[in-house]
Amino acid sequence: MIQKITILFSLLAFFSLSSASGQTDRPLPQASEIAAAPWWAQQMYSGSPNVFAVDSAYLLWRKANPQADTYHSRYYKHWRRAIGSAIDESGHPIAEDLAESRNTFQNWMKLRREAEKNRAAQWENLGPFYTWREGQAQEVSWQVNVYSLDQSQSNPDMLLAGTENGAVFKSTDHGASWQPVSDSINTSGGIRAVAVLPSNENVLFAADNHTVLRSEDGGNSWAEVLYLANLKTTAFAFSPSGQTGLLSSEKGLYRSTDAGLTWTALSSEKCWDVKFSTGDANTAFALVSDAQTKLCKFMKSTDGGQNWYQISNGWIDPSANSLSDNKDGGARLAVTNADPNRIYAVLLGQYNDGVNDNNYLGVYRSDDGGESWTLPNANANGGPGGPYAGAHSCLVTFWFNDSQRYPNNGSEYNQGFYNLAIDASDTNPDVLLVGFLNLFKSTDGATTFERWGGYGGGPGWQHPDIQDIDINGPDFWVSSDGGINLYEP
Repeated sequence: MIQKITILFSLLAFFSLSSASGQTDRPLPQASEIAAAPWWAQQMYSGSPNVFAVDSAYLLWRKANPQADTYHSRYYKHWRRAIGSAIDESGHPIAEDLAESRNTFQNWMKLRREAEKNRAAQWENLGPFYTWREGQAQEVSWQVNVYSLDQSQSNPDMLLAGTENGAVFKSTDHGASWQPVSDSINTSGGIRAVAVLPSNENVLFAADNHTVLRSEDGGNSWAEVLYLANLKTTAFAFSPSGQTGLLSSEKGLYRSTDAGLTWTALSSEKCWDVKFSTGDANTAFALVSDAQTKLCKFMKSTDGGQNWYQISNGWIDPSANSLSDNKDGGARLAVTNADPNRIYAVLLGQYNDGVNDNNYLGVYRSDDGGESWTLPNANANGGPGGPYAGAHSCLVTFWFNDSQRYPNNGSEYNQGFYNLAIDASDTNPDVLLVGFLNLFKSTDGATTFERWGGYGGGPGWQHPDIQDIDINGPDFWVSSDGGINLYEP
């Protein structure tokens, strides 16, 4: 886990808060006010709220309303402070021992008084270094929102991670410990993408809202190599030698021929993702938003990214319905060393009527290097999106349990491209992980999916809201709103 340099303290004040119920001393609003409140507030006021769901929905609401100050938002702060980390794996509050809470508070006050005696003292990291599942000796990812990560191909012990607050962290011991390498730079917003040059672990890349930064000394110093207002990089891709680089962004697709020192724009169309083939350094793939059809299109290059052509054989057909029904909600690609011809593409958006689809179109698969495509987990009509039934589920939603799957009432919420990631195993091309609010695993080439963590739990503890997935050899890395998890399936 990424270590947070902080002092953790609990302000579960026993004289005003009851963590057992998650309620504060603030009175509940009237029923009519609750009915008119945002969805996250309605859930918060309910008898058995799912804290994960409320947190995610509140975050989305806060980003859309950064200056809003309402009774509901103030109640949320008190409510969330009362609950703290006393949450079970399904996201529901756990009753906390009141005496233990009081003891924690008193210990914190003692530390505070001692610290005030010597304000000139040097700070040292006291922890927490690890976060544990409530009442159990199990480490959990409950620390920091990690937007992006990459594992070095030349040195698997070296990893790079970018966080929501604009920091870049580096690990040289296979993720056991992390050091900040961005203290000398100013960033704008979160670190949307990071990369380690495949041929040189000391050459690093990090991108925020506007800027692409490059380091040649392992993160000790950084130089700006690309700037464009609201560039919003979505991915880096490099050839095995590292000489040729590709960059996808909301402002288009970019290419470098000097290991990322300089970048040239290839197109201005929004580009969701880009990958090099694992079997041919001159072959690359990209997912691009088509403004005319309002859907995502698949593009391929066979000359190192200089020229691109569209492939539509088996791909989602934009003309099958009225164009007014179409909406591109984002997409991600996955390739695998186990089979250079195998490619996966997960698509979000609207295609049928917008109600049935609920912002999910499906996971497409190619077995011939992108020349043709199938949709293994199709709807009853053989197509993308809804209607959903049986093994064909809307994977982007909360999905607490089988009885609460979409289209059941209250299951519509999703966070779109903000929580979208996919990657495939390097040893078995039929095994892949795909992340939305929940993390899913498929072992049959995207034909069926098993929930592997997130809201409502899963086989192992995995914090909800998946941000990035990086599979490298035997290592399955997953970053989320809670930190970084390493799996070895």
